Amino acid sequence: MSELAVSADPAMLPTVSVVMPCLDEAPHIEAALTSLLDDSYPSDRLECLVVDGLSRDGTREIVAAFAARDRRVRLVDNPRRITPSALNVGIVAARGEVLIRVDAHSRYPPGYIACLVRALMATGADLVGCAEKETCASTGVMARVIALSLGGAFATASPFRYRSTSGSADTVPFGCWRRATFDRVGLFDERLVRNQDYEHACRLRRAGGRVYLLAEPRYEYVARSRLRDLYRHAAETGKWNAFMQWLHPYTFRWRHFLPGLFTLGVLFCLFLALGGLVIGRGWMPAVAAGLLAPYALANGASALWQTGRARRLHLAPLVACIVFGHHFVYGWGICTGWFLVATGEYERHLGGGGS
Repeated sequence: MSELAVSADPAMLPTVSVVMPCLDEAPHIEAALTSLLDDSYPSDRLECLVVDGLSRDGTREIVAAFAARDRRVRLVDNPRRITPSALNVGIVAARGEVLIRVDAHSRYPPGYIACLVRALMATGADLVGCAEKETCASTGVMARVIALSLGGAFATASPFRYRSTSGSADTVPFGCWRRATFDRVGLFDERLVRNQDYEHACRLRRAGGRVYLLAEPRYEYVARSRLRDLYRHAAETGKWNAFMQWLHPYTFRWRHFLPGLFTLGVLFCLFLALGGLVIGRGWMPAVAAGLLAPYALANGASALWQTGRARRLHLAPLVACIVFGHHFVYGWGICTGWFLVATGEYERHLGGGGS
């Protein structure tokens, strides 16, 4: 049965609470809220909870202005200022039968909420979500290239960024659940400052639940416009993958582990090549180049494919370099995370609280 085949009769649709964690999102939150409130879902069956970590950049004033003119919007405080706490605060405060997590750094297409709810009803899944489309916040070349770089299967193993067909998945970026699901498997683990959504999806699947990814419609995620921010985020995500897998071994996936081996391999090849040059062994740089060649060829081919589809072939070398950097620093984050786990220092980074 198609997710779009469910009756659109408002009386047949459940009440929905949209939960939006945010912290200092003044540049983006107005567009995000506007796109959600313009959704076709019946207004008397919808509320939007903005769970704010006591922002200081004007975010709260923007949300308060929305709430003053639209009774569907509520501003809820998140004193702990981390995402899993915001999600749990929002879930507890929500009144809806269905809960949808959204991001303040994104924009949502018309009918987004209705499509998620109908998919939840029609597929029988316990968690559904839509695929992502990277967009950029500025017209600068680097912002456009970053958004283009992250859109391919080679750049990221996250299926919600490149899959073109709907179906079962191990996770979705921003979820839609029945409230009863949280009664069954619990709230988000507040120790996981990042990756708490992936752990929760794995916990749900471990309990026999099903996760379903919709290829369409795609929400627009506003990609980072500076390489420094992109790479910092990648390194932090990699680090938290290690923490998550240590705390919850059932979350282990090779796609979250192999980048660490890639980074170690690149460093090994670099030292091998430099060592060969220092001691005059020409075969050592050749071996290093041979070990890296398959990756370089795959990265180059992917960059040509991505830029060719976008009719921006001249950007292929830059895309390839950005993707390599993204893979390397993500892997560096994983290695850092496992080092912190091995030394016990990871506990200092945890957010506290249980699952």
